[in-house]
Amino acid sequence: MIPVLILGALALWVDWGRMYSIARQADPAWLGVAFLINAVTILLQGVRWRMLLASDGGNWPWGRILRLHVKATFFDIFTPGRMGSDAVRLAAAAPEKRHHVAASLVAMRLQGLAAILLTLMAALLLTQSQKLASALGSWGAWALWLLAVAGLSGGVWFLLRMLRMAERWSEPEGWRGRIAEHGARFGDALRDVGRNRRVLLQSGLVALLFVVIACGVYWAAGRGFGVPLTWSDCLLGVPAIMIAIVLPITVHGRGFAELTALTLWSGPAAAPEAILLTCLGVYAIQLSQSALGGLGWTPGKSMSA
Repeated sequence: MIPVLILGALALWVDWGRMYSIARQADPAWLGVAFLINAVTILLQGVRWRMLLASDGGNWPWGRILRLHVKATFFDIFTPGRMGSDAVRLAAAAPEKRHHVAASLVAMRLQGLAAILLTLMAALLLTQSQKLASALGSWGAWALWLLAVAGLSGGVWFLLRMLRMAERWSEPEGWRGRIAEHGARFGDALRDVGRNRRVLLQSGLVALLFVVIACGVYWAAGRGFGVPLTWSDCLLGVPAIMIAIVLPITVHGRGFAELTALTLWSGPAAAPEAILLTCLGVYAIQLSQSALGGLGWTPGKSMSA
């Protein structure tokens, strides 16, 4: 309901004539660049998921996992919080591997959130530290850096703590029957993922790379619609938009994503209509690529060999 109200308010507020004029003057070359960059982000997410799956030492064929990942993105088109692809990947898993797949998806969500928050904090530090340092003085600058380091450390601690809490919640004490069995098996799978520090580190770096490259999608799309976004703008705005996209009360973040972009990017050099078109253009790119993945969807073999 809230996203509908936001979109309705934006529809009443926007100048449709100006929006149509900006859309007609869009540069297809830059939009094509945004399309290609977004395809890279889909591939990176598939690579990261496969890395987390392999934390159990099993045989997870790269080609089969990446194909399933691309096809599963189709189901994110119409499900809140992009939950559709997770459900499809669970359904495609062999029964004996389903708990491990669920654990990998939980770890992937937590890891992705941590990467988004770390990127946002780093961007705030890099873009605002000079202004704050001049206001606070040299001692204030050192305090700011220490606070940033503490915040980044806290983000890593939060991720590890959430994994540990999930382990405890899945322990069988006090559970009965099938619930206890599934909880214990899920806990074992989550421990396999959490104990493999090398995989967590490598996939975490891929998650950070994914966020940075996702910023490039909006940067290129903005160029296509005449929005002069800098990398600082993207590093501040895109992580916030990505958080809006995974909210479970909206489909693909519609409403919240546009409102976030307008709040952070509006200015004399960027017309609100052009910012809205940038968000909608990125959404159209994501929809088209998800739809292409859905065209190849057929129930097939289980994920593991």
